[in-house]
Amino acid sequence: MVNESDYVDDTAELIMLDASGKEISRKKVNNNDLIFNGIKIEKMEGKSLNKTLKGVNKVIVRTEIKTSEIRETFMTITTKEGMNLIYNKGIISTLESKGNMKSGISSQEFYISKEIKRSGTKYIQEITIENAGIQEEGIAGAKLKTPTGITVTTDEYGRYHISDEYAEKERGKNFIIKVDEASLPKGMKVISENPRVKLITQYGLNEFNFGVQSKKRGEE
Repeated sequence: MVNESDYVDDTAELIMLDASGKEISRKKVNNNDLIFNGIKIEKMEGKSLNKTLKGVNKVIVRTEIKTSEIRETFMTITTKEGMNLIYNKGIISTLESKGNMKSGISSQEFYISKEIKRSGTKYIQEITIENAGIQEEGIAGAKLKTPTGITVTTDEYGRYHISDEYAEKERGKNFIIKVDEASLPKGMKVISENPRVKLITQYGLNEFNFGVQSKKRGEE
């Protein structure tokens, strides 16, 4: 991340905040992990239109450094949704996206900033990583159907569940499910694969997620 000699030993900490700026957690980070291995963050939510998301939206990496001018800062960010970023000396470069980002069904938008503060005789470096993408909650009341006649309706959080009795034992089976677009709020359309097909088994949680967005003016 930076030159090892710039750090003051045992001063690195990781601070996680939600979209309102409320601190969720704070923990010490081993300097060597920070420099050589990086930091793994499972999920950074975007900003919520309905202001109901309470997960991590912003991460601050805070360290004491030996001078007021750090020589270089380099980091990479890779997300499960397929975003790949490089931050090098204040410049953010976007590499080729994969998965949901490449398909256009993820709204992730990361910003990275660096600030050096004076605290008495100490110099404190803060690197802030924020997901500024707008993340909408799941749609309640949407209906999903299978070719075998199973119909489920999403709950208030956009979640749904189908019993594993529909998966064959041992081998599993290909399962097909489709969003009934007529059940979506007016002006919305499915932009991900619909129907979706996936091999499911009884030995794990199988997720079928769909991306939706507002129709453009003039679209049927």
